[in-house]
Amino acid sequence: MACGLIAFALSGLLGCSLHSWELTRAPTLFKNTVGSVTVGKLKAGGAGVQIDVYHLAAPQEVAPGSTSFVAWLRPRTGGALEKLGKLDPRPEGDMPGSTFTLTASTPHAQADFDIFITPETDAGATLPGHQRLLWASVGSR
Repeated sequence: MACGLIAFALSGLLGCSLHSWELTRAPTLFKNTVGSVTVGKLKAGGAGVQIDVYHLAAPQEVAPGSTSFVAWLRPRTGGALEKLGKLDPRPEGDMPGSTFTLTASTPHAQADFDIFITPETDAGATLPGHQRLLWASVGSR
């Protein structure tokens, strides 16, 4: 992803040092489901996070009763689990609704954490209620 795009999404608060990681998918997902996590340091401290997932079925098709996909962050150096937010469907591409995205920020300036995505029955969940579908170990480069 171009630095300008993520910088714009994060209100221009991002320095232009970006790194990306591919998301690993659970074997239960459609084999064409792919995604990435892009992380950059924010000028004011912390990090900006952009998550993009492509060819993902609707939440209720992945886990019955689910209404949304939620991203979570767990620091590998210890610390509390952090909810990054709900992934929003984008109405573009060959299959509208099969692309999901999230732009968020975290106070964790050092990129040394795990990010994972779960289907949830409530987008307001404060803890993951299902097994992770996609994940990445984000580390300093």
